[in-house]
Amino acid sequence: MSKHQHLKHLLLDKKCLWKSLCGEKSETLIREHFSAILSGVLPIFKDRNWRERFGACLAVEDLLTVGRTAEEIIPFIDDLWNYSLKMVDD
Repeated sequence: MSKHQHLKHLLLDKKCLWKSLCGEKSETLIREHFSAILSGVLPIFKDRNWRERFGACLAVEDLLTVGRTAEEIIPFIDDLWNYSLKMVDD
């Protein structure tokens, strides 16, 4: 099993876990707690472990695809931009 196949299985497992914990309310929960979740995820971009950084990228992707407004993202745009440029090295 290659490294990337393992990550696909891990990603599916995490999505199943998230769905079992949140159920159908996941989008509502993300909307209600967007700032807190993103504030908790951003520091992980500086983690030494690349898997943690990769997980943070996936989390941010999920957060931003739920349907954000500019007002929600603007306070974080500098950090998102800087961290995403650093992630290109990974």
